[in-house]
Amino acid sequence: MLPLLLNIGFGSADGNPIEPGLLTAAAVPVAGMGLAVGLIMMLVQLFRRSWGIVVFKILGVLIGLYTLYAAIHGEVYAKSGAWGRTISRVDSPEYFWVVITIYAGLSVALTTVF
Repeated sequence: MLPLLLNIGFGSADGNPIEPGLLTAAAVPVAGMGLAVGLIMMLVQLFRRSWGIVVFKILGVLIGLYTLYAAIHGEVYAKSGAWGRTISRVDSPEYFWVVITIYAGLSVALTTVF
């Protein structure tokens, strides 16, 4: 996540077309890692019969899947004001990658910490 945040904060302002590809290359593996860890831990918890914990793992896996989908698709839905809005990678790349990074971190946290 740190490379994403550094690139968002200190990246070039001229809209370098290489940067979104590099950001995707960093964000997608993070979300994939959260997804893989969540699936493994969910299976372990199912065998141990801790259903309360399994709900968090399932939620983490679903958020990981959505993060992967949004990073590849180029649009993500985020809370903004009273409701929310769709953020496009083309229109607002910095905000888009901030939201993707937050979702990826949430996915990893739900699948590993809770």
